[in-house]
Amino acid sequence: MRRGQVSIELILLVSLAMILLIGFITIEFIYTRDVVSARKTFSAEDIALKVKTELSLAGRVRPEYERVFSLPPDIAGEEYSLQFGAREIAVQTNILGQPSTSAKLLPIEISNTPLDIDITPQNRFIKINKDINGDITVSVQSSL
Repeated sequence: MRRGQVSIELILLVSLAMILLIGFITIEFIYTRDVVSARKTFSAEDIALKVKTELSLAGRVRPEYERVFSLPPDIAGEEYSLQFGAREIAVQTNILGQPSTSAKLLPIEISNTPLDIDITPQNRFIKINKDINGDITVSVQSSL
């Protein structure tokens, strides 16, 4: 009888350990997913803020201003796109399989809107032009 009881206790302890291990792995998976999601969201916000800052600078400087700047080729391995409205910019990407948008309002008006730019490793340079009349246009450039 003693050997049977020890065997059953061992099986119960191993089963309990397996259940706890599965619980810890599940919690870690959920936590990691949330961290990755937050990282992608913050990266999209940073990109939107960078473009907003560049456009704000273009609005304050002299006419006939031109600037080319680069953006990251991806957001944590995910492709993204920029959408320009007359007075807003939106960064669109997928976060956990769901479309996500990070938008910023612009203090200046862009004249060649609406404009959609898909960012790729080869297509990640943005060109800002301010002509003699003060009209600001945005375009994509293949290199610096």
